[in-house]
Amino acid sequence: MEKAIEFEKRVASATADLERAVSVERDARETAETKIQQLEFKLGSLQHELETANAELELSSSAELRQAKGESRVQTEIAALQVALEARDAEIRRLKGEEGNDAATLPEHGPGASAAHIAAAQAAAGVAPAKQEQAPPPSDKTAEELELEDLLNEVMALKGEAGESAPEPETTAVESSPTAVESEPTPSSASIESLQTMESVYAEAYHATLAARKAARRKEAETWASTQVAVVASSVKEVYYWLGGGPRHGDSAVVYNRRNPNGLGDGGQLFMHLGYNGWQGDPRQVGMRPLSHDHPSRAEYWLNDQGGDWWIAEPVFVPPEANVLDFVFSDGEGEYDNAGGKDYHSPVGGDDGSPPADVDHAGEREAQLEQEFGHLDVTLAERAGRAAERKFVSRQGFDKKIKEDPATAKVVVEPDRPAAGGEIQIFYRHAANDTSDPKAPLRGAADIFVQGGWNRWTHASGFGPMRMEPAPHPPGGERAQPALVARLQIPPDAHVCDFVFTDDARTMEGRYDSRDGLDYHKKIVGARGGAVPTLRVVHVAVEMAPIAKVGGMGDVVTALSRAVIEDGHSVEVILPKYDCMDTDQIDNLDRVDAFAMKDDKTCYVWKGEVEEVPVTFLQPDTGHFDVGCIYGRGDDHVRFEYFSECALAYLAHVGDVPDVIHAHDWSTSHICFAKRNRLPPGAATVLTIHNLQFGDDLIGRAMRKCTFATTVSPTYAEEISNHNAIAANSSKMVGIRNGIDVELWDPLTDEYMPLNYNAETFAEGKSAARTELCERLGMELSETRPLVGVVARLTHQKGIHLIKHACWRALERGGQFVLLGSSPDGNVQRDFNDMAYEVGGRYPGQSGFVFAYDEPLSHLVYAASDMLLVPSMFEPCGLTQMIAMRYGTVPVVRRTGGLKDTVFDVDEDALRAQEAGLRVNGFAFDGSHDHDIDHALDRALMTYDAEPEKWRSLVGDIMRQDWGWSDPAKTYVEHYWKAAKSMKDAYFSARNKNDDDER
Repeated sequence: MEKAIEFEKRVASATADLERAVSVERDARETAETKIQQLEFKLGSLQHELETANAELELSSSAELRQAKGESRVQTEIAALQVALEARDAEIRRLKGEEGNDAATLPEHGPGASAAHIAAAQAAAGVAPAKQEQAPPPSDKTAEELELEDLLNEVMALKGEAGESAPEPETTAVESSPTAVESEPTPSSASIESLQTMESVYAEAYHATLAARKAARRKEAETWASTQVAVVASSVKEVYYWLGGGPRHGDSAVVYNRRNPNGLGDGGQLFMHLGYNGWQGDPRQVGMRPLSHDHPSRAEYWLNDQGGDWWIAEPVFVPPEANVLDFVFSDGEGEYDNAGGKDYHSPVGGDDGSPPADVDHAGEREAQLEQEFGHLDVTLAERAGRAAERKFVSRQGFDKKIKEDPATAKVVVEPDRPAAGGEIQIFYRHAANDTSDPKAPLRGAADIFVQGGWNRWTHASGFGPMRMEPAPHPPGGERAQPALVARLQIPPDAHVCDFVFTDDARTMEGRYDSRDGLDYHKKIVGARGGAVPTLRVVHVAVEMAPIAKVGGMGDVVTALSRAVIEDGHSVEVILPKYDCMDTDQIDNLDRVDAFAMKDDKTCYVWKGEVEEVPVTFLQPDTGHFDVGCIYGRGDDHVRFEYFSECALAYLAHVGDVPDVIHAHDWSTSHICFAKRNRLPPGAATVLTIHNLQFGDDLIGRAMRKCTFATTVSPTYAEEISNHNAIAANSSKMVGIRNGIDVELWDPLTDEYMPLNYNAETFAEGKSAARTELCERLGMELSETRPLVGVVARLTHQKGIHLIKHACWRALERGGQFVLLGSSPDGNVQRDFNDMAYEVGGRYPGQSGFVFAYDEPLSHLVYAASDMLLVPSMFEPCGLTQMIAMRYGTVPVVRRTGGLKDTVFDVDEDALRAQEAGLRVNGFAFDGSHDHDIDHALDRALMTYDAEPEKWRSLVGDIMRQDWGWSDPAKTYVEHYWKAAKSMKDAYFSARNKNDDDER
C-alpha cells in the first residue's frame, strides 16, 4: 500500500511538472494553444488509464471473462492489447526522433497471452514482431517496484510529445440520414480502438462516478443553503446586490429585483426595511427608486430588464456596531418579500475597507456531506466500473453505428473532437434554389446564418447570427457536395457547442432550422472550468421493475432511469411504498423523513436503490398502499391521485427543483395537470403513455397541460394520434421505442443457457438450447425441422386466433411448435388446452405447450426457436421480438405499433430498413386473417428450408443489432433538454410581455 501511495505521489509530481512545462510552452507559442489543450486532455485520460492499468489487465484474464468469451479469444485480445501498446510506443519514439536510436523497452505481455497469439496479433495489426533485446543488468528492485517505475517512466516520456505535429482535422456529421455510410477502419486501427476501450472502460466509469457523486453533493449543498434561514450573503443572484461588494459601516447602496421568484411584482412604490445583528433595535425604513438605465451597476452586475425590474436604495446607513444586516422589502401596502419567511441577511465589511467575509454555507454543508457519505464513493465507483465492464462485454457483438457520409451530410462539424480553446468549423448544405422539399425549414433562403451558444445555452457568451460563406474545401473529399461554412473560436470552459440555422440576421426573427426544436449540439473535449451541463429528472410512477412490476411500465421506468444516469444525468424515481413489493431487491432501504399533507395526514419518506437507481418511497398513513396489491381494487384512481399529491408535496418539502418531472400513464397523470404553483418552479412535465386502453380521460387532461408527451414507439404514436384524448394536442406527442436490457438478455452470459454463444457461435449454442428444451418438454429432437416459438399472454390483443392457425400451419409444413404463456380468460385457456391435446395426438413429439409464466424457460425458448411468432392485433411497443433477435431467433410479426418499427421484412422492407440505418431482420404481414399470416410464415419456413446460407446470414445479422436502451435514452435526453429550454423561454417571454405592456 505504501508503495502504491508513493507511486501516486510520483505520478502527481511528474504530472505537475508536465503541466508547468505545458503552461510555459503556451505562453511562448500562442499559435500552438489548441494543440496544447488537446495534449492536456490526452494526459488526463492517460493518467486515469495508468492508475487502473493493473486492474484492467487482471480483468482481461479473469475467469468470468474467459468462461464467457472463451480462452482462445481472451488470449487473442490480451495479445492484441499488447500490440496496440507497442504500436503506440513506437509512434511516440518516432515523434521524438528516437526511431533510429536505442529502442525503449516494450511493455511485458500481459497474463494469458501466449507467444503464438502475440505473433498472430502483430501480423493482423501490421506491426513487426519485437526484436529480441539484450537482457538488462540485474536489479535489486522487486518486480512490483520495477512495474511501478515503468508506469512512471511512461508518464515522464510524454514530456517529449509537446512538439508533436497536430493531426489532420477529422469530420463528423451531426445527424444521420439515409445517405449514411458505414465506417470501415483498417484491421489494425479497428482492433486498437476496440481494445483501448476495453482497457479504459473500468477507469472511465470509476472516475466518472467519483466526479458525479462530488458534483451531486455540491448541488445538494447549494440547494440546502438556499433554503436555510441563517444564510448570510452579500448578494443573491437575480434578487439583490450590495454595491461595492457588500455593505460597510456608514453609507452603502443596494439594488433589488422586485420580479424575483419571491418578489413583489409590478407596483408604484418600494421600501427596504432594515435591522442588524438579528433585528436588534427598531427596524428602519428606506425608500427605493427605479434604477436608471445608465447606472454603472447595470454593467458591473449584468443587470437588465429582461425578466427583472431593478430598484436602488441609496444611501443606506449601516451603524458601526452592525456585523450582519437583516432586511426585507415591501410595497408599502402590506405585501412583503422576506425570502419566503427567512428574511435576507448580509455580512458587513471591515472599517479598513476590507470586503465582508461571506460564509461559504454551501461549502460547509458539502464538507458535512463528504464526511457522512464520502466513504461510499469508492465502493460505488467500483460497482460502476464493474457494471461498465458488463455493459462493454454485452455490447461487443453489436454492429458499429452507421455514420453519415460527410460528403453529403446536411450538417458537418470539423474537427471530429473539437477542443476547448480551439477552433470549430460548422458546415451546412443548403440549395437556395431547391424548393422541392416542403419540409425543409429554410427552403428558398438566399442567405444562411448560424446562431448558437455553449453548454446547452447556459454559457454567458454566444455567437451569431453570423453569415455562412461558401466553403472552399467542403468535407468529404472528392465526392463532397458544396457547403456553407462558419468558423468559431471555442471558449476554454465550453463543454458543448449548441447551434441552429436561420435565414435572418436579426436575433429571433425569420425561419429556423433547429432540428424540430432539439437544436444541433457538438461535444467539446478538454474544457477547463465550467460545469458539464446535466439534467435533473424525477420519475413519478406506480410500477418499477423488479420490485413492483405488473406490466411494461415497470421495465421502462427502471431501464430508462439507468440509461439516463449512465449518460451522466441525475435521476430519481418516486414510488409508493407498497406492502407487497419485493424489499429484498432494494439496497439500503431506510426511513429518513416525514412530512404533513394538507389533510393533516402524515407521509413517511423512505430511501433506497433499485438496480443502482435512487428511489424515494412515499408511505402515507392513509393505508392506500397497505392492501397487498398494486392494482385491482375499485379505488385505484383515488389511491394514485393521492400518491401524486404526495409526490408534489414531497418535492416542495425537500426543495427539489428538477428540470423535468416524468409521469407515467393515467396513474400519475395528475402531476401534469396540477396547478402551476404546485409544481417546482420552471420544471417541465412529461407524460409517457404506455397503453391508451386505460384512463383516457385523465390522459386527455394531462395532454393539454404537459410540456410534451411520449409513447413507446413511433408507429403507435401515429396510431393513437386521432384518439379523442390525443388529437387536439397530438403535436406534443413523440414516439420513442422502448429497449430491452441487453445485459440481462445476452446469450453470451445468460446463466440459463446450456452453452453460451454469440453471433459467431450461434449454431452450437442454439443447438444446445434446443436439445435441452426438447428434453424438458418431451419433444423429438430434430436438427432439420424449423422450430416456431411463441412467448405471450394469451389474450385477444396478442392475436390468439392467428397463433392457433400458425401452430397448425407450421406443423403441416414439417416444422415444430412450442408455446409458453397462459390466458387470464378461462374460456380462452380451455380452447388452448384442447388444441394442445389435439395437436399432440396428430403430431406426436412435434409440439410443446407450457401454460404458465416461467422466466428461466422463456430464455430457453428464445434461444432454441428458429422463429418467434408475434401476430398482435395492436402492440404499443413489444419486447419479445427484440429479445428474440438478441438470441438469433427470426421474428415473424404483424405490422403494428412497435413491431413495425423494429422488424423489417426480408423481402419487402429493404428501403425502410436502410432509412432506419438497419438491415432487414424478419418477416412481416398486414391484415388479420389466416392467409395474411401465411404470407409471412410460409416465406420464413421456405427460406429456412431452401436457403440455409441466407438463413444463417440473417441470424448473424439480427444478433448484431442493438435493441438496448442506449439510443432511446439519448432521444429522451434530447427531448428533456428541449422541454427544459422551452420552460425557460416561456418564463422570459412572459417577462418581456410585461415589459412591453408597461411601455
